Amino acid sequence: MKRIVAVVLLIAMVAIGIGFYRGWISLQNSGSENSDGKVQLGVDVDTDKAQSDLESLKPSGTSP
Repeated sequence: MKRIVAVVLLIAMVAIGIGFYRGWISLQNSGSENSDGKVQLGVDVDTDKAQSDLESLKPSGTSP
């Protein structure tokens, strides 16, 4: 069971890493602290870019 959880976590980490590398996922910092000293972070997911990258991997449909 521990091995399955470890494999799933590894796959998730690789997928997130690829997403950051390809520009599908990005983090944003608001640049200012709240009154309680906390910093706001945001996550943006560019689904259009991910979809176009995934579609470019599909075969063109022409056979030699």
